[in-house]
Amino acid sequence: MYTLLFPQLITDRNVLRAAAREMIESSPLMHACAAGEFDAVHALLVGCWPFVAGFEKAIDRQVLRMPVKRLVNRFGRQRVRAFLRGASAAVREMKEEEGSHAELWRQAAEQSGIVLNDSEPIDGVRRLLDSAWTEDPVQFFCWLAGTEYIAEELARFLCNSPRFVALFPKNRWLWGEAHLAEHDGPSHLEIDEDLARAYHSSTDEVAVARDLSDAILSCQKLFSAAGYDVFDSFMEPIIASADLQLVTEPAWAPANIIVPHRSASGSIVMNDEEIDSPAMALPPAAKIAPDLVTDRPWRFGPQHAQARWL
Repeated sequence: MYTLLFPQLITDRNVLRAAAREMIESSPLMHACAAGEFDAVHALLVGCWPFVAGFEKAIDRQVLRMPVKRLVNRFGRQRVRAFLRGASAAVREMKEEEGSHAELWRQAAEQSGIVLNDSEPIDGVRRLLDSAWTEDPVQFFCWLAGTEYIAEELARFLCNSPRFVALFPKNRWLWGEAHLAEHDGPSHLEIDEDLARAYHSSTDEVAVARDLSDAILSCQKLFSAAGYDVFDSFMEPIIASADLQLVTEPAWAPANIIVPHRSASGSIVMNDEEIDSPAMALPPAAKIAPDLVTDRPWRFGPQHAQARWL
């Protein structure tokens, strides 16, 4: 079992988790998935598949080239030898679990009638994958930690969305459940942050905490950007082809919720202003009407003549 080199936490996990949660809850793609929109679920499963499939390979490559000398210089040969036995097993377990997670992702697609392929990832997903191949172990393990925060919050958000899980057998999205399961011993997140701290060149806890937090947040932002790219790539053509109209009903809708509409010239208008991207037409619902997010998600798609709150 992995034994933490640094039992005391120096990063503020509440802040890092809150940042990941906000990115998930403000994502138009996630809200469309939570609404049970098949087109959005297709976009999620297909658009993010290159990352899910490539994640195991990234871990495998880093395990093979973990720089041991840096750890020996800092902690001593005897302690590092004992530590590496646990660390190697833990990272190997991560790799194996990510392989099983990729299989669960593939199964979810298959259960939904969605075909995954080996096509080139879109730009945002490509940038996310490229960041995994860093030569810096501190950055890599922060990348793993950032991924873990996002995966857990994504799983929590969608596993608690009845219309989303209803798309899968027995109302269960197994990939999400796997990321919410409790672990024996230190969690993947704890191991990632511990290894990132072990490889950091400084012993100044304040400086290390700042660097690790910044790197983890940067990774989370890459996920957020990738989510918008997936949304734009897969959903924008659908939204653009729909006849979006201003919806003032139902009567309970707050006055400040304005649904975008298409002008006579074909451009999309919201608040009497033209917007550049149809993706921008779906505002972060959590910030506009947080009490409506779970029960009345944003709904859109080619099968709807209007975009509206349900």
